[in-house]
Amino acid sequence: MNGRDWLCQQTAGYSELEADELNAITEFTLLWSFFEAQVLDRNANARMIIDTAQRWYMAGILKDSFLDTRTYFCCRYYREGMFTDHFNHLNLRQSDYPGLIKKLLQGECKEEWETAAAVLIIIYRFRNNLFHGEKWAYDLRGQRNNFEQANKALIVAMELQKRVLAAR
Repeated sequence: MNGRDWLCQQTAGYSELEADELNAITEFTLLWSFFEAQVLDRNANARMIIDTAQRWYMAGILKDSFLDTRTYFCCRYYREGMFTDHFNHLNLRQSDYPGLIKKLLQGECKEEWETAAAVLIIIYRFRNNLFHGEKWAYDLRGQRNNFEQANKALIVAMELQKRVLAAR
């Protein structure tokens, strides 16, 4: 029996997931793993993400690289002057720089590195919530757009990292 068949038998809702939802989640796990290895030196944490975003900023290569993902996150987590219920489900910890995340969502980031860092920290929370079981509270339903946006941003991040390394 393969893993997907087993999950269908064991978890409510898993068998109801569409192929694109499963693909987005599967791609996310692989892209995150590669991102963490290539960009964060196998040591993912919010501080490393901020340092990386600042390095890209100093290299002058950000230029609204995460604009689409930022827009998506702002719509999902902050509406009509208030944080949405989805925001609480990010499960931000103090070490995740929640002030920076709130600043992004409220449209107050002034520096490109802040936007890049906040977007990637939200994606880091997706990673933690998926790998530590929080996303199973929803049987993974309704997560496709989150993971598709995260996947796009991770690819952008890895392309930025390639540019920094090529310039050395």
